[in-house]
Amino acid sequence: MGDFFPFGEDEEEDADLTEPLAFDDDLPILERLQKYFQSDLMLHRLYLVRQLGEFAVQLGWDATNQHLLHLLNNFSDSTDPGLRQALVEQIPELAAFFANVGSEDAYNTGLILTLLPIIARSTTDTNQQVRGAASEALLQVAGVLRPVDLSAHLLPILKSLANDATEEDHRVEAALLLGSIATIMGPDQCMESVMPLFTHLADDQCFRVRKAIAGQLGTVCVTVGSVHAAGYVLPIFLKLSGDEIWGVRKGCAESLVGVANVVPLPLRAAKLIPVFEAFMEDKSRWVRGSAMQSMGPFIALFESDLVSPRLVAYFVSMASNADPEVVATCAYNFPAVLVTIGGERWPELSVAYVRMARDPQWKVRQTLAYSLHEVSRIVGTAIAEESLMPVLDLFLKDMEEVTLAVLGHVSDFLAVLSPPKRAQYLPALLELLQKNEKVWRFRKYIAKQLSQMSMIFDGELLEHTVMPLALDLCHDHVAKVRVASCAGVATLLLRLSQEQLHPLNELIASLLEMAHSSSFQYRQTFVQIAEQAALRATPQNSASFDSQILPALLALSGDRVPNVRFALARSLMKIIASEHYLGHSGVLASVEALRGDVDRDVVYYATPRQPVSEINEHDADTGFREGNLDARATDEPVAHHLPPSTPDGSTQPMDANGTVSEPAVPVVQAVPPAAAPLEVTLAAVEVAPATVQGFEPVGLMDVSLTDAPPLGPSSIPRSPARELLDQMDSDADGVISSIIEDVVATHLAGEAVRELKTRDAWSEPAAPSAAANTPASSAYDTDAPMTPVCDGSDQTSESCADAASEPVFTTEPAFASEPILPVSEQREGDS
Repeated sequence: MGDFFPFGEDEEEDADLTEPLAFDDDLPILERLQKYFQSDLMLHRLYLVRQLGEFAVQLGWDATNQHLLHLLNNFSDSTDPGLRQALVEQIPELAAFFANVGSEDAYNTGLILTLLPIIARSTTDTNQQVRGAASEALLQVAGVLRPVDLSAHLLPILKSLANDATEEDHRVEAALLLGSIATIMGPDQCMESVMPLFTHLADDQCFRVRKAIAGQLGTVCVTVGSVHAAGYVLPIFLKLSGDEIWGVRKGCAESLVGVANVVPLPLRAAKLIPVFEAFMEDKSRWVRGSAMQSMGPFIALFESDLVSPRLVAYFVSMASNADPEVVATCAYNFPAVLVTIGGERWPELSVAYVRMARDPQWKVRQTLAYSLHEVSRIVGTAIAEESLMPVLDLFLKDMEEVTLAVLGHVSDFLAVLSPPKRAQYLPALLELLQKNEKVWRFRKYIAKQLSQMSMIFDGELLEHTVMPLALDLCHDHVAKVRVASCAGVATLLLRLSQEQLHPLNELIASLLEMAHSSSFQYRQTFVQIAEQAALRATPQNSASFDSQILPALLALSGDRVPNVRFALARSLMKIIASEHYLGHSGVLASVEALRGDVDRDVVYYATPRQPVSEINEHDADTGFREGNLDARATDEPVAHHLPPSTPDGSTQPMDANGTVSEPAVPVVQAVPPAAAPLEVTLAAVEVAPATVQGFEPVGLMDVSLTDAPPLGPSSIPRSPARELLDQMDSDADGVISSIIEDVVATHLAGEAVRELKTRDAWSEPAAPSAAANTPASSAYDTDAPMTPVCDGSDQTSESCADAASEPVFTTEPAFASEPILPVSEQREGDS
C-alpha cells in the first residue's frame, strides 16, 4: 500500500500524452516548417497550414519561394479534407502578398503558376466544403489579378466547370460564380467571355443550373449596361420566367427588379409587366410570394400612366394577405407606390391604407406612422384632412412605439393642413404630453419640432400655446428634453424679433430669468439657447438678441460653476466662427477671459482645437498632445486647485447647495503648464476644510510629485470615457443612452480616485470626526459601493445633477451613515 501513488502516476501519464501535441511557437519559422511539415499528427500540419499566409509575409518572397512554395502542392494533395480546406482558405492572403510584394517573379510563379492551379483542382474537389472555400477564394483572387490575366488564366477554370457534363454540381458552381466574375471583368470582357457561358448554362437540362442562372440575371444586367441587357439578357430572362420548374421561375421573380432597372422603359412596360402579372397568378405560392416582395420597387420604376389599375390592384391585395411579412412589405413600399402613381389616384390605394392603419401588427402601424407626413405631402391638403387626420388620431392614441413614430414628424404633417385644422391638434398634443408625463421621449420628440411649430403657427396660438410649451420644455427635468428644445426656442425668439410680435418681451424676460437662475442646469440651457440663436442670427432678426440676450450670455463668463463656464466656452467658440459674429469685440473679450480661467476644462474649451489631421497616430490613441503632460495644456496660465475654486483663484468650501460657508483660502499660484518642471513640490499647502458631511478636512501636506501633473481633478488627463461624455450626441435617446451615461460617470468617479491614488499624493488620514464617525481614508476606498448623491427629485439645487443624464457618484463605506465625496467629485455640478 505504501508504494501506491495514484495521483503522481496520473499526472505523469497526462504529461506523456499532451507533450507530443504541443506546438512550439518559439521556433523560427523555417524550423517550424521543417519540424511539423511531415508530422504524424494531423493537428500539427493543420496548425501549420493555417499560418502559411502569415509565414509568407514574414519571410518575404525569396525565402517563401525557396522554402514554402513547394509545400503548397503537397498540402493540396492531402487525403484529409480539413487540411485541403484550410489551405484553400489561406490562398487569398497568399495571393494578395504575391500580387503586392512588387516582384514579377512572385506574381507569375507564386500566383499564376502555383495558386491558380490549386484553386482549379479545389473547385472540383470531392468534398463540398473544399469546393465552397475554393469558390470564395477564386472570387477574392480575381480581385488582385491583372485584367489581362482574368481571361487568360481565370476564365478557363470557369469554362471547365461550365462544360463538365458529368457533375451538375460543378455547373451550378460555375453559374453562381459568373455573376460575380462579370462584375470584376467589366462590360467588354463580360460580353466577350461571360455571356456565351451564360447563354449555354441557361439551356442546361439540370433545373438547379437554370435556377442559379436566373438568380444572377440582375447582376449581369447592371454589368453589361442597358443596350446589351435588352439584346442578350432580357431574352434569357423571358425564357426562364416561363420555365416548368417553379424554383427557376422564383429565381426570375427575385431578379425582376434588377433586370427592369436596366432595361429601357418601353421594353420594361411592354415585356416585363406581363411577366410580373404572370408571376402574381402563378400556381406556386413561392413564386407569388417573391413577386409580392418585388412589387413595390417594380412599380416605382414606371411613370404614372404606365401603371395599370390591375397592377395597383395587385399591390392593394397585399394589405389583406394572410402572411404578416407581405402586409409589412406593403406598408413599407406604400409611399413609393403612391408617389409613382400620384396623389390623384389615392382612391385606388385608400382602402389598403385604412386597413393597414388598423392592422393588428404594431410594426405595420408603426411603419405607416413613420411615413404619414410623406403621404400627406403627396396627396395634398384636402385628402390629408379627409382621410389622414383620422389616421393621425388613431396613431396618437396607439401604443408608445407607434405614437413615437408619428410624433417624430407631426409638425411636417400639420404644415400640410389648413390653419383651422392645424390649430385643432395643439390642444391634443398638450393633452398627450400631460397624460404621458412619465414618457419623456414624447416631450423630446415634440421639443425637436419646436422650430417648425414656431413658423407654422401665428397670433394667439403662438403666444398662448407654442411659447408656453417651448418654455416648459426648456425647463424640463430631463436634460435631453431641454437640449432638444434649445433650437426651437431660439427659432421662436428670432421670429418674434424679426416680426416684432407681441410675445417677444415676455419670452426675453423668461430667458433672462434662466440666465440668472439659481440652478446651474438652467443657466447651461440658456447658454445653449443663446448659441442656437446666434448661429441662426441675421441682420434682420438679431436686434433683440444683440441688445438683451447676448450681454447676459457674455456675463456668464464669471459664473461660479465651472460647468456653466466651459459650456459657455464651447458655445462662444462656435459663435465667434459664425458669419454674423465674426470679429465681435464682446465675444472676443469673453473668450479671452475664459482662456485665463482658473479651471482647466474652461481653458480647454476656450482654446482653438488642433485639427485632427495634425494629430499624430499616437496622440489620437492616448489623448495627449506631443510634449505636454496634459492633453488640455495651453500656453495660458492655469491654476491647479484641489477643492472648488472661484474665478479669483481662491478656494471656497461649499455645502450641498453650493453655498460658501468658510472664508477663502489661497491655493497654489497659477503656473504655465509649458514651463512646469517635471518635479514639482507642493510645500505647506493648507486645504480648506470641506463642509460635506462625512469628509474630514486635510491638514498640511508636504508632497513631492515626480513625473506627474500637479495634484487636483482638473489636472487629470482627459480619458476616453470623459471624451465619450463630451462627444455623445445630445439627440441619442432611450434608456440605453441613459444607462451608458450612468456607467461612464461611475467609471469616471473610480478612475479619478485611482489616478490620484497612484501618484502618492494623498495626505495621511485625519482623526475620525465625532459627528460623522468616519475616517477620511474611507472616502478614497474605491472598493466601496457607488452611491448616487441625488435621486434627481430636486431639480433646483446647485449640487443635484439631472437624474436623466447628469449622474454624480460617490463611494460609501459599509459603516458610513452619510455619503462621502472624494476630492475628484467636489466640483459643483461636475458629472
